[in-house]
Order: sequence, then C-alpha cells, then structure tokens
Amino acid sequence: MKKEEFEKYLKSTEKKFEDRIKFLENKVEKLNKLVESKKKIQTESFGRPAKIVDTYWCYFLLGSNKGYDVNTHIELPEVLKHISNFQEKYWKDSVSVNVTPNSTIIFKDYNKSCYRIEAINYPRFPKTEREIYEFMLTLMEYLALNLDQERITLVTPSKSIMIENIELIDKLAVKQKDKTVLYLHGFKGEPNPDFMDAMNDSNLKVIAPQLHYEKAPVWNDLSTIIEQKKPDIIIGHSLGGYLAYYLSQQFGIPTLMLAPAFGLSETALHDLQPIPTSAQELPSVSRNKIAVIGAQDEELNVKEVENFLEGKAELYEEPNMGHDIPLDIFNKYLKEISV
Repeated sequence: MKKEEFEKYLKSTEKKFEDRIKFLENKVEKLNKLVESKKKIQTESFGRPAKIVDTYWCYFLLGSNKGYDVNTHIELPEVLKHISNFQEKYWKDSVSVNVTPNSTIIFKDYNKSCYRIEAINYPRFPKTEREIYEFMLTLMEYLALNLDQERITLVTPSKSIMIENIELIDKLAVKQKDKTVLYLHGFKGEPNPDFMDAMNDSNLKVIAPQLHYEKAPVWNDLSTIIEQKKPDIIIGHSLGGYLAYYLSQQFGIPTLMLAPAFGLSETALHDLQPIPTSAQELPSVSRNKIAVIGAQDEELNVKEVENFLEGKAELYEEPNMGHDIPLDIFNKYLKEISV
C-alpha cells in the first residue's frame, strides 16, 4: 500500500472511531438522564414506584343552605349526586373532585356552613392547569344553578372568581336534559352522527348502542337497557324500527319508527331477531307511536308496512323519501315525538 493511500485509510478509520465515540457518549448521556430521573422519582416517592404529575389546586365553597333559607339544608348525598350527574352528562374528560363537608366561613359575627369542593390532578388521569380551572368553574356554575346559590367563589393560587345572580347558561350546556332517547340503528349500520347531533341539540340525552343484529338476538340486551336507563322515547330505523315497535308494546314507551322493516318476511325477521310472544300478543294502540315511511323505499314493500301498522301507529308517508332518512325529515318527526 502506498504512503498516500495508507494515510487516507488512517484518516477514514479515525473519523469512524470519532463518530462512534460521539454516538456512545450521547447514549451514555441519555442513560444518565434516565437514571437521574428515576432517582428523582424514587426520592420524591420515598423509594416507591410512582407516577408524579404537577399539582394544580383550586376549590370553591358551596353553601349548605339553598339561598338564604336556613331551613333548607343541602345534604351530602344531594351534592354528590349533582357532581356525578355533571361529570357523566356534561363533561366528557372529567376531573377528579374531593368533597369535604362541615367546612365553615367565619366573618366577624357571621358563620356559614359549607361544602368545600376541590379539584384533584389525579396522576392516573392527569390534566393541565387550564383544564382543571375550566372544569371547576363550570361545575361551580352548575351546582349554583341546581342548588339555588346566590353567589359562589372559585379560589385558585393566583385569583378568586365570584359569580353573582347566576342565570341559566346555555353556552356551557349545563341545563338538565329534558328526556332520554334509546336510538336503534338499522341492520349492519351504526348510529347516525347527524341524528345524534340533532337529538343533543334538542336537549335530549341519547343512548345509542352499537348493535350487531347478524350475530345474536338483541332483545334481552335492549330490555336490560330500558329497565336500567328508563328512556322516555325509542327511535328506530329499519330493523331498529321493527324492534322499537315491539319494545314500545312491551314497555309502553312512545316510539318513532323510521322506515320500519315490516315489509320484509316476518319469518325471516323473527329468525334474525326473535320477539317474545308476550310482546307480540299485547293489544296495540296507535297513541304515542309514529311511523314514517318513504314512497320511494325500494328495500321495503311499502304497502305491506302500511297494512301492518294501520291502526297501530300514526302513519306518515314522505313522497320523496327512500329507505334512508334525510336529516330534515328526521328533525321534523323528532319534534313530534319529543313534545
């Protein structure tokens, strides 16, 4: 090997070694940081394995009387019920809350018994400071509305926010839902998101299970939902409308049937989704049952649907509708059944 080639080879080798050393040094640095991080966690948690998050605290004091009436004491179960209701219905990504009864505000000769309601940044479900403050501010307004508080104050490390003369706040969606709807989609379908939005906009609470009709009968599951959740209305499309009719019969719940699948073979329908004899034999009344069918429906025998439901439901035929339900039609009859 010539001298020039050898020197070139040495330089190339040196460069590779230098790159390798840098790589290893970076690796060691990262490992050291990881070790230090683990040491810090173990130190802060006294050697125990732990998940540590930042603490953001805020709280408000809820008066234990409604308004200024000292004779109307708000019991702890009522407070807990309203908080759980708010978390379940109105705040999807909820925050953990600690409730302490028997707190007292003292100002000169004035004493007032309160509940201290405090947010917790639970490490299992950590939140940002903004998320916690927004949640607590909205919960405070909700409780003030439902428990007749004239004024209420949220306390944070940097500021206190007092609200007076609270009115219903639609923008925060904290007013109670009027009614509950059990919504049943069609065969091999899924809950229609536009229909879901329309029902929510109409201040209806919606239960919309994903149903796999082709795999197993759903009657028992739907009956359990009705017994536990006690919906005020059943809305069903196609096969969901077929089931809605018989569920309405069994449980006496008003129902809106959209293109209900009665125009198909009754034997095939019963084989796919058996209906208990008790529900089939109950006398049918048309009150609180609305059926909407489309004159252009090519999936059902419209005449057979009309024949089956005649005298059993209020029948409406939409001349330009097929088997799918346009949103404007849905909204039109949603108003009818939810009044």
